[in-house]
Amino acid sequence: MRRRICWFEREEDGVKREVEAHVAAGPGVVEWKIWREEADGRRRSNTPTPADWDELCRRADAWYRRGALPYEELLIIQKRGVKPAVE
Repeated sequence: MRRRICWFEREEDGVKREVEAHVAAGPGVVEWKIWREEADGRRRSNTPTPADWDELCRRADAWYRRGALPYEELLIIQKRGVKPAVE
C-alpha cells in the first residue's frame, strides 16, 4: 500500500509549496512530487532539498509512532531513500 506523506509551506518570498513523498513499491526508494505556485503558473519538481528530507523524516517518525507507517518504510525514509542491501 502506498502511503503519501504531504504538507504545505510558504517560502520566505511568500510562494506556496506543496510537497508529497512516498516509498515506491519494489526498489524501496522515496518518490517526490513538489509543486511551487509561481506568477506564471504551477511548476513541478522531483528534487527535494535537505530541508524537505528533514521534514519528511520528522513526519514519518510521527506517522510510525501513531501506527500509520510500517517500520520498514520508516527505515527507508531515514536512510534517505536507499534500500539497505539484504545479506
